Amino acid sequence: MTDFDRAFPIVWRRENGGDTIAVSNNPKDPGAYTRGGVALNRHPELTRARLDAMTKADFAGFYKANYWTPNSCDSLPWPLNLVVFDGCVNAGSEGAEALQAVLGVKADGDIGPITLAAVSKRNPLDLALRTCVKRDEYYRTLKTFPVFGTGWLIRLFQNLYEAGSA
Repeated sequence: MTDFDRAFPIVWRRENGGDTIAVSNNPKDPGAYTRGGVALNRHPELTRARLDAMTKADFAGFYKANYWTPNSCDSLPWPLNLVVFDGCVNAGSEGAEALQAVLGVKADGDIGPITLAAVSKRNPLDLALRTCVKRDEYYRTLKTFPVFGTGWLIRLFQNLYEAGSA
């Protein structure tokens, strides 16, 4: 089993509340219409009809192509790759930028050789914990934190818990 195969079900549950495909169109959510954890206004390459037609397997491929692979999660150790992946699914490049901030490298959201070299010198679990703290700090800066903050923080704790049992 690959780390993506371990991580996808965990992140999927965070986005959808279970195995079903959730739909949300909360007017307070800047993501607007969202299905399966994919916000239509953040993915102009998708139409609503295409998003509505996607199956869970389609979403797995989409998550891998748009969040896992571009953020070099195959090159990150478990559970750090889970935390980075989840952060990028939830808030764009935030998972990668949070990790880079923890490492003290340029936080540009591009996990490349400099970031990977810095990761290799640190304990993955410690980095995962510290990356979650940075994500917490980021969430608290958002004007929507009073509406969605509790859910975001629970998400961080649940992912860390599941990282140890997945």
